[in-house]
Amino acid sequence: MTEQPSMPPFDTDTASAFARHKSRFLSRNLDRCGYLRVDMRPAPNGDRLVFAASFTLDAVRRWHKVESAVDLPLSDDVEGAFAALFEQLEDGIGTARIAQLFAPLGGAGRQLSD
Repeated sequence: MTEQPSMPPFDTDTASAFARHKSRFLSRNLDRCGYLRVDMRPAPNGDRLVFAASFTLDAVRRWHKVESAVDLPLSDDVEGAFAALFEQLEDGIGTARIAQLFAPLGGAGRQLSD
């Protein structure tokens, strides 16, 4: 299940680039994450936009969160900025998946795949 919050206040070309990269990110991670949500908020000092991917990796819905940011104003290479942003979020999801595999056993233990 994915949720898509409202579009950030970008001009038309930037909004299109953002939507395109976000859609690719969500579709690449749909099978890896039971739930996935991408949120955006301005940094406290207003010089960056912070993006957070909140996600679950199992049916128990243990939530994880990774963040990345882009500087404002956006560079002339908007495509590259958003590609790098979503790549960093994707790396964070991969890191969380690896960490979960090597986490100490909990009360229920961890399941091993075949």
